[in-house]
Amino acid sequence: FEFVVSEDAPADKTIDNRWELTVNNSVTPSNKVTNLPPDFDPSKDDTQSDEQGDPSVSIDGKTMLLTNAGNYVVTLDLTQKDTAYKVWKAGIVDDYDQEYVTVNEQDIEVLSASGEDVTDKFNVAIIDGVAYVFARTVDTPIPATGETVPGDPQPTDLKAYAESDSYDPLADPSIDQTLLGQTYQVVLPFVVSKVDDGYTVVNEATQVLNDQRKTTNQVSNPLRPINPSKDVVVSVDGDSVDGHSIWLDRLFLYRLDSSVLPVDRAYPEVTDWSITDPFDVEHDEYQGAWAAYLARDLYKDGEVIAKAGEKVAGTGFDSTKFGGDLFEAVWDEETGTFTVSATDLYKSLVSADTEHEAAWYAFPLMLRIPSGTDSPHHFVHTINGFYRPSNVVRTNTP
Repeated sequence: FEFVVSEDAPADKTIDNRWELTVNNSVTPSNKVTNLPPDFDPSKDDTQSDEQGDPSVSIDGKTMLLTNAGNYVVTLDLTQKDTAYKVWKAGIVDDYDQEYVTVNEQDIEVLSASGEDVTDKFNVAIIDGVAYVFARTVDTPIPATGETVPGDPQPTDLKAYAESDSYDPLADPSIDQTLLGQTYQVVLPFVVSKVDDGYTVVNEATQVLNDQRKTTNQVSNPLRPINPSKDVVVSVDGDSVDGHSIWLDRLFLYRLDSSVLPVDRAYPEVTDWSITDPFDVEHDEYQGAWAAYLARDLYKDGEVIAKAGEKVAGTGFDSTKFGGDLFEAVWDEETGTFTVSATDLYKSLVSADTEHEAAWYAFPLMLRIPSGTDSPHHFVHTINGFYRPSNVVRTNTP
């Protein structure tokens, strides 16, 4: 006799059946037959990118900065292959946070369990900030009719295809059944394209198998902005005079504050960290002296070696106690540009410590030369190859 599995049957229940032969007062049971439920377990990971790190390193829960890149990796579970009928639809849907991260459709790839790139066996589309990756349909013989249903054309609207449970086993094609028996990694490279301090990007995906759907675990990344700042002061501990007057032939300081490097970073290593300030040489004359201070405590092997607010570099500074210079400065007279950079020593100390924030600030000593209105200007902050302008400061000279 024919049976149909009820639509509201538990998806995790094994169906078994046997019959009994009754002759007079004797009952003889038959063997038992069973049908297993659909069995798939999709999962989600969040890793470093190929370009900026090591894709085998998980960054789930780690803090990311603007322009940091990563990979959302979805495990598409197609290990179950002893199905009663052909699998006609298999894929994933990933509704990533398009306001804060950017995913490019052409960068999405699908890897087999052995690492082989099998993206060409899948249809890929991004529609309204949602990624759809589904196995292509193939020419499918239909034993009941003796016909072969063509796999092409492929679904043109993957969103509608993913949401629909409509399927006619006598008229619709199935996916390539040789895809079954293993898991696949669907890799969605992403870049952090917007940051709000305190905002956390969360992400999960859904695997679709025929008319069954399962949601993966959730991954997340807190976001932190890169916000360097510039100010004008007349002394190291003095108040801001931005927007006010600097008198002719008066010494003053530009205060150049780096951004704060957060704790528990997705990318601990600091490869470069500098501030480049092109001065207005018509109004400002660099006096050949500078100093750098810490805005956060500096650690080595878990111990504080320099406190926040402590001078750690500058003209005539003895850095012997640190084992070398922590910062260095270069003045380019031809372009009127002052650059202060973290040395390899400072970068190595910060890279080794992800439990504490890191930040610093520098002061070049300046002399105001002519009278008039000082043109507005700012500096460029660079960390790990990412450039970020500071705010603009303005002063005038009566």
